[in-house]
Amino acid sequence: MTIGNTHKLLAGTLALVLVTGLVSPAYADDNQVVFSSVIVDFLGCDDLVDQTECFWKATGTGNQTSGASHLTFGIETCLEDLESWTPTDGQDGVDTVEIGLDPTTNVTGIKWNFDFDFKEPDQMVTMGVLLNVNATEIDLVDIAVKAGNENEFGVINGPTCVPPDGPTPEPQVPGPTVAGELLSIDSTALFLAGIQSMTVWMVPAVAGLAGAGVYLVKYRAHRD
Repeated sequence: MTIGNTHKLLAGTLALVLVTGLVSPAYADDNQVVFSSVIVDFLGCDDLVDQTECFWKATGTGNQTSGASHLTFGIETCLEDLESWTPTDGQDGVDTVEIGLDPTTNVTGIKWNFDFDFKEPDQMVTMGVLLNVNATEIDLVDIAVKAGNENEFGVINGPTCVPPDGPTPEPQVPGPTVAGELLSIDSTALFLAGIQSMTVWMVPAVAGLAGAGVYLVKYRAHRD
């Protein structure tokens, strides 16, 4: 093979890699976590009308030494939007489901406790959450598994719920009260300006009344 043909082969291989990377999902390398007793796959999220549902699948590895008793997904940012989940208690090999902090693994999210141990390779369960938010972002979330007496940790794709973009509204500072009525800042300025203007025109009037009083006193004293 000549040098020219080698360069053409390398260029073609590079182009194939680039095209493959462009058409593949951005989180393709984060869709699966392999633990000692269970393999967890991220199946994706579907946008519904004002809601989003996301799914994972857990499959036993056939490891007879240690089994998995529960899985915890760290979807802490979505707990306020969590509407429901599947399977729930007593369904499809699930014993119970817990929401919040898992004290065993210190991961906050949703925890599925199983009534089997995934020691058989055909043991499988699909887990999903329904969120009251649409267009949920996909990002890496913590995942923890209790395998025998040990905890195993990893990261996998999952939903992250973030607040909408936009400035945080500033708190409204109440103005002073006049005659039991709460005035805004502008109303207060107008009220004070009114008092000042009243003071300006009242000064000559008061001075005039005072002069008239002095004149009357002198006039009466002169007559007496």
